[in-house]
Amino acid sequence: MKFSLLLLPGLAIAAPFGSTAEHPIDDAKIFQRLDREVGALAESGKAPLGREERLKQVARRTTTVPKLLPASSNILSKEDLYTRAAASTVLFGTAFKCDKCTRWHSAMASGVIIDPSGIVVTNYHVAGAAKGDAMGVMLSDGTFLAVTEILAADQKQDVAIVRIQTGGKALPALPVRTDLRAGGDILCMSNPDNCAGYLSEGIVARYNRESRPGGNGPVWMQITADFAKGSSGGPILDRSGNVVGIVSSTSSVYYDEPKNGGQPNNLQMVRHNCVPSTAILGLTQEAKPAGR
Repeated sequence: MKFSLLLLPGLAIAAPFGSTAEHPIDDAKIFQRLDREVGALAESGKAPLGREERLKQVARRTTTVPKLLPASSNILSKEDLYTRAAASTVLFGTAFKCDKCTRWHSAMASGVIIDPSGIVVTNYHVAGAAKGDAMGVMLSDGTFLAVTEILAADQKQDVAIVRIQTGGKALPALPVRTDLRAGGDILCMSNPDNCAGYLSEGIVARYNRESRPGGNGPVWMQITADFAKGSSGGPILDRSGNVVGIVSSTSSVYYDEPKNGGQPNNLQMVRHNCVPSTAILGLTQEAKPAGR
């Protein structure tokens, strides 16, 4: 979900591409650059986190690493929320090879920075993807940084905490809040289908527990804001810029669903399922739930 901060000689203007007609996002340029960078990292054979080690590390269940910022109670304008979300949201790229050609391909997703030292939250299905020989992220200023470690992950709840290589640079992080109730206003920053920096608005529709044998299914936050494929791991924010969840999946409701297979038709609605922030904190040992 990335778009670049506008940098001018001697000035750093906190106006990301996509925020005005004078500075639109160039989607092709962003995604092509990430594709080249992560492909080159995989081709070099020097990725700090290869596929085999990455798939071992997703078995980690807890970490003490994140140092979370205190949740904010300052209500922001939606323009300021866009700028803040732009700076703290990263675009994930995972390089892999298919069975039909020799070139590197990239799977794109998103994440959000929660610790200035380079700690990012994304989905388990991103961090634990079966394919992928190198993984990296692009920041809002176009900087590419390699993923170096999976700190903790939970497949059932579809959440992972990863570390990226920052070279000692502090990154803009967002606080995490856990007490937003159903009906609360939210915004979603995502990059649906190679469309970078897309901010949508809605409310928390409800929290629900997925039905599973034994009654111990994961809890989801369902929202009314839009997102689509490519948005995985994107942050769900309250009006103060606190992370209250991340994008996970969609489920479609059709009026006509054939019982014996076949194509469903007459789409009625799409449910937007998100990982609640309580699941993010569930992977940490030291971070405390942050209310306002």
